[in-house]
Parts: sequence; C-alpha cells; structure tokens
Amino acid sequence: MKPIKEIPVVFATDENYIEPLQVTISSMLINKNDETFYKIYILVSNYLSKENRSKLNKHTWLEKGCSIEILKVEDSLFSEANLTSYLTVPTFYRLLIPELLLNYNKCLYLDCDLLVLSDLSKLYNTDMTDYYIAGVPDCEIIKQSEKNKEHIEKLEIPSAQNYINAGVLVMNLEIIRKKQINKDFLNHISKNYPIPDQDILNKCCYGYIKILSPKFNLFRTYYKSPQSLNISGLSLTEIEEAAMNPIIIHYVSEFKPWNNMKMNATALWYEYAELELDRKDFDAVCEKAKKLTEELDFSLSAIDLRKYSFAIFGYTSYGYAALNHLINKGAANIIGFCDNDVKKQGLSYHGYEVLSLTDILSTYDNLVFIIALQKQYQAVEKQLIEAGIRNENIVRYRFKPKTYYVGLLPEYYTTELNSIMLKEFGISDWTFDKVNFIAELEKDKYKSIIKQYWMEDWILRR
Repeated sequence: MKPIKEIPVVFATDENYIEPLQVTISSMLINKNDETFYKIYILVSNYLSKENRSKLNKHTWLEKGCSIEILKVEDSLFSEANLTSYLTVPTFYRLLIPELLLNYNKCLYLDCDLLVLSDLSKLYNTDMTDYYIAGVPDCEIIKQSEKNKEHIEKLEIPSAQNYINAGVLVMNLEIIRKKQINKDFLNHISKNYPIPDQDILNKCCYGYIKILSPKFNLFRTYYKSPQSLNISGLSLTEIEEAAMNPIIIHYVSEFKPWNNMKMNATALWYEYAELELDRKDFDAVCEKAKKLTEELDFSLSAIDLRKYSFAIFGYTSYGYAALNHLINKGAANIIGFCDNDVKKQGLSYHGYEVLSLTDILSTYDNLVFIIALQKQYQAVEKQLIEAGIRNENIVRYRFKPKTYYVGLLPEYYTTELNSIMLKEFGISDWTFDKVNFIAELEKDKYKSIIKQYWMEDWILRR
C-alpha cells in the first residue's frame, strides 16, 4: 500500500452556496487517488444554520478519504469591505487562511463553484520556493488588458500579464506569515478595488506569484473549446490538454449551473450534483435553475399587446432596449418611462417621456410595467405591488451581459440570435446559418450588433 498523502484544502461558504460546495467536495473525493487524504477546512459565518452545517459534515465523505473541520469566521472583521450582491463576505475569508491554519506551511484554496476532475496531488506539490501564491492567469482580465487599464492602474501594479484568478490557489503560508503579507491583505480590505478579494491577492503578492497551467483552473467557457483559449507562453499542445482534459473546471461569472441551464459544461455539473445531493435538494436546484433561466429570456408572449398600456420602469440604457423591444413586438399603447428620480422626470427618449409613478397611475388603466432596472428590481416590484399593480402585470427585463453570451452553449445560438434580430430590427423569422449570417453582417444594417452583442467572442468565434 502506498503511503498516505495528506493535503489541506480550504473552502469558504455561506447559506447560498451549500449545494454547490457539496458538489465540489464530492467531485474532489470521487476523482482522488486512493493514497490521497484531504484535510478539508470549511470557513463559515456564525450565522450558518444547523441544517446546513450537517450537510457539510457527511459521514459518506469521511469514508472516502477525508476529514472535515468547520471553522467559524467573525464577519465583523470585514465591516469595511467593498461588498456587492455578487461579492459577499465569505469571498474575503481566504485572506485569513494564513492565520487560521497555523499548523500548516502550505495549503490549497478552492472556490465553491468548481468541479474537481482529477487528484490534486500534482497541484499541491507545486514548488513554491520564493513564491507567496500560485494560480492560473485570469485570461478574461489579461485578454482585455487595454480595456482594463484603469483597473490595473488602480492596483498600482506594472501590468496585468501575471494577474491570476483567485478561485484556485496554492498558498505558501509559511512565507506569507514570515513576510507578514497576511497583514497586508487585511490593510487593503477597505480599498475600493473592482474585484476586491482577487485584487488584494494580486496587489499584495505581485512579483511573487507562480503561474500555473490553465488545466488547474479552466474557465467553463473554454471547456472542450481549445480554439477559444489563448494564453501567451503556452503551446498548442498545452492549450489542447487544458481545454479537453482539465483537472478543475471553474464556473466563473454570475451565471452558474444552478441559476442558468444554457451555459457550457452545465450538464457535467448536474451529473455530479445528482450523484451527491439528496433527491429533494437536487430537484429543488433543478427547478430553481429552470425558473431563473426562463426569467432571463424576456418575453411578452403571454400578454395581449393590444389590450394593455405599457410603462417602462427605469430611464436607463436597459430601459431604451426594453422600449425598442416593445416597438418591434408591435405594442399598440406605449406610455413611456417611469422613474423615481425626479431629475429624470420630464426627459424623453425618441418622444417617450419620463413620468412619475403617481402621474401614470392617475392617468392610465390596464397597465403592464416592464422593470428595466437590474439591481433595484425587487424594491421596484414591491413598490408597484403596494401601489395596486398585480404580479401578472409586472414583467422583468433582464439584461444579458457579455459573460452570458460567451458562456452560452452553441445549441442556443439560434434562439439568442432570433431574440436579438427581433429586438433590434423587428425581424421575427430569422433562420441562422453561420456562413450566410457572416455574409449578412457585411451589410451596414447589421454591423452594429457585432460589437453591441460581443459576437466575435461567441457566435463568430467557433
């Protein structure tokens, strides 16, 4: 029997990532070597429920060659952190690892939105002499280095060339503590960095970051798509190996398998999820993902466009897009915009004026409100319901960012293109053929949508 290899692996989570973390840990245990023993540490808030704690301390895991220890972290340490709806307190927990794992000189840190498809011994055995951390270049940041110039300048580092993604890390805890870099981490928490936790690590460790192969942290966009992966310094063979046989797949961006079922490598995640999760939890994850996927596909198909008057809540660029969609759909009675900002009231876009909610409600009947605001949707929805608008008369207009289109499975390209052509040009019977489509794009009429919808990064890329 080969000697046991003990590898400390750290995760951080909250109530929102319990099932994803279960799937990540399960995939790691399924694909490990027999002689590997994972010492798993899960960093959690004091507020994690007893039920969710039990989900993270499963006997079935312990039988597969691991130990589990749940470590509580005091959230007040991050009271000055720059938080958003997408970046929550647990993402900062990794900055405390050098102080929490005093018995270790080295460890792995993994995000919860991963699949581990092979043993992690090779990753853990990375020679970290003179390096603080090791990680995979964040190819999205590097690829858009010119666009992200202001981002890099804010960090006051020379370039984005060795800027890494912080979702998979090898951490040299001994040298980090010795050089007191961990104190440096905490001193930067209050900085208003664009990607707070990741920027702190790249800023504080700059010059002492070891670059790893993308196979150790392959963004799901590039899974089985080597022609799309472009990292300088890598041979075609290395790129092919990373894309076709990754050790870790990372479900980066806000679109995850559990909130959108149209993304690349989603089916693989569900294979592991079905193996790990209780049937009740698995069904709940699937149901929620289907609902969220459908919500993103903005549609007025169930609404009689001749019967109702339409008001777009939110005088923004998204509001303009929603207006264009209504016009192209043939809505007969578009009132205009509604906005709570008094400075916007009275302004107009293409002849459609911005009114207050009070003015609209006192003047019009049979109203349908299209909420174009992305972050304030729930607050506006509540406001409308309290004003007497029924749920079925409130429609959410969801903006699809670049990360959505880039991560999309090719089988959904036709559907998305049909939606774009209808929204932008009123064309409802578009039939997608890549060769013909490229020829059509040469026409001035359609050229604008290439940049607007980042088509060179998805539909024209493959």
